[in-house]
Amino acid sequence: MADKRTRACIFCGGTPVTKEHLWPQWVTGTLKRGPRRLRRPVTIQMTTGSGPSHEWSCGDDINVTAKRVCRQCNSGWMANLEESALPLLQKMMMGRIVSLDTHGQTVVARWLALRALVFRYFAQPITEPEREWLDYFYEHQVPPPTCYQWITAYNGQKPFHYAGNDITASDVPGRATEPWHTPHGILMTLVIGYLAAKLLWIRKGEPGDLDPSGLVRVWPARNTAVIWPPRTPPLDETGLEALTRMFLSPP
Repeated sequence: MADKRTRACIFCGGTPVTKEHLWPQWVTGTLKRGPRRLRRPVTIQMTTGSGPSHEWSCGDDINVTAKRVCRQCNSGWMANLEESALPLLQKMMMGRIVSLDTHGQTVVARWLALRALVFRYFAQPITEPEREWLDYFYEHQVPPPTCYQWITAYNGQKPFHYAGNDITASDVPGRATEPWHTPHGILMTLVIGYLAAKLLWIRKGEPGDLDPSGLVRVWPARNTAVIWPPRTPPLDETGLEALTRMFLSPP
């Protein structure tokens, strides 16, 4: 592992690095005000590589930080990204109906992509994202077109749920239109309040079905507005388990 004294920003390469809240503090505040409150202690699940799943307790808050970004990035474009996403995400976290035009879909998608990237630096051993993905996101401030994202509604017992997987080509069922050339892809399942999201980040290819039933695709963004929550019933605990297993090969 690199010496902490020489650690550089994962995006711009600048120094020194500062603490970045992997889950913004406003997320905890919104969940605490929500109808179901925030379950304590908060737990986070992650699988790295081909190893077993690990679970961490974060106490009463989702207060997880990592010193991986510089102050200029943290207080600059990343803060602007958070500010633009907050109004939409808070409404969805509280279960309110929102209409997402192409811009709104992009706002939600880039927030989810940023969370997926920075959270790779929480689990040990660290499995860093592809360098080209970090560079692309920093330059364009949107994910590349092979970072597929969907959202839906959730009405189960967990106001917060995160499950992250490091996936390889052998982990993905053969439902792609072309080969999946990705040794360390990112798979993320997230619940914040009533909003549930799924992210699949690969180098090439696409899922066999870009618009699965019950899920609303937000990236690549559509040319037309979408309504959240979808008309299908919200996920319960069984539905959340199925969403978490989505794109993973059966044991």
